[in-house]
Amino acid sequence: MELVELLAEKLGKENLYLASGSDIDAVLESIKFLGFERFFSEENIVGAGSNHDPRVCAKEYVIEELVRRRGLKPGELLCFGDGFPELSYTCKVGGMSVGVLTNDVTLNYPDYFTISKKRERLIMAGAYILVPDFSKASELVKALNL
Repeated sequence: MELVELLAEKLGKENLYLASGSDIDAVLESIKFLGFERFFSEENIVGAGSNHDPRVCAKEYVIEELVRRRGLKPGELLCFGDGFPELSYTCKVGGMSVGVLTNDVTLNYPDYFTISKKRERLIMAGAYILVPDFSKASELVKALNL
C-alpha cells in the first residue's frame, strides 16, 4: 500500500495503471478486496481474460493494450512484476521494469524456482532494479528518481 500511495503522490493517480492476464471482473474484485480501488480508475485497468487472441501471451496483450489505449511512449511505462513475461514485454515497448524476487514454491519442481534462478531470469528479462519485496517503498521510489 505504501508503494502505491507514494507512486500516486509522485506521479498522480491518473498515471497509475494496472494490467493483469486475468478477466477484468476478477481484477476489479481483487482491487476492491485489497483496498486499491481509490488508486486505479477503471479506464486505467486492463485485463486480458478471454478478450484476446489465445495465440498471444496474455501478459504481452495487456501491456500492448495499455500502451495503445493510453498512448504511452517509450520511457513512460514503469512495470512492477515477479515474472519474466511482464518484464520482458515492458522492455519490448520501451518501458522500465522493477523485478520482485518473490519465492515461488511449487510441488512439482521444488528446486527449480529458486531465488537465484528467478534473479537470473528477471535480469535477463530486463529488470532495471530487483527488490525482495516492497517493504522499502520510499527508498525504491528514490532509486527510481521519481
